[in-house]
Formats: sequence, structure tokens, C-alpha cells
Amino acid sequence: MAFAAVSVTIAGILEIFRLQNLSETGGFTQVIAGTAYNASHYSVFLQIPQFVWIGAGEVFTSITSGYSCCVLVVLFRGGSKCSCLFSG
Repeated sequence: MAFAAVSVTIAGILEIFRLQNLSETGGFTQVIAGTAYNASHYSVFLQIPQFVWIGAGEVFTSITSGYSCCVLVVLFRGGSKCSCLFSG
């Protein structure tokens, strides 16, 4: 949850700067399918940090959920070891 909060904060800060830059410079006109849009001069690669934070959060969530599932199986079935994650 903290990783998602950091990611959203980064995205919000980037959006503030992007809109500020767009209002100051006017951006540039980009035509897509016959419709003209004002695009910002900022690169799409500035979004990489927020995607890294989301990815890190997903990794920790999947590890934790797998471990929790395994612990619940051991508790409710009365087993002594968790065979769903560990082979041995």
C-alpha cells in the first residue's frame, strides 16, 4: 500500500509540472486520426519511476499473499509444513 501511495504521489507531482509546462509553453500540436491535440514537451520516460514503484508493490503483494495462503493451509488442515510454496 505504501508503494502505491508513493507511486501516486510521483504521478501527481509529474502531472502538476506537466500541466504547468503546457500552460507556459503551449506545448506542440500533435495530430492523431485527424484530431489536433496540444501535447507536452515532457518525455513519456518520466513515468518510469511510478511504474517501478507499482511493480515493487506488486512483487511484495504476491510474495505476501502466497505465504499467507500457505500458512492458512497449514493451520486449517493441521499439516506441519507448507508444501504449496516449498518443495522439500
